[in-house]
Amino acid sequence: MTYYEFPQKMPIREAFMAWKESGLTDMPDPPAGMTDEEVEACWPRRRFCNVRTAKKFLRKYGGHAWTEWFERDGGFCDTTEIRLEGRNRGSYNSI
Repeated sequence: MTYYEFPQKMPIREAFMAWKESGLTDMPDPPAGMTDEEVEACWPRRRFCNVRTAKKFLRKYGGHAWTEWFERDGGFCDTTEIRLEGRNRGSYNSI
């Protein structure tokens, strides 16, 4: 499973709009009366995505992205950071 997390310095509404403009959500815009804390409670900065999307957002906005690897039985195995260079492949199929 791959995740991207918007940088903390980026306003949450701006992060939401960036995600929405990329076509990755069909959620309506947050109401104007909501505080940033309320928006973040409904729409957290950490988003599930594929590696290609994570790299796209890393290039454009910065932030942090990683892949979590799991055993075949569902147990957690490892976490690898996604870098902008290279293919970001793990070698866990032989476990």
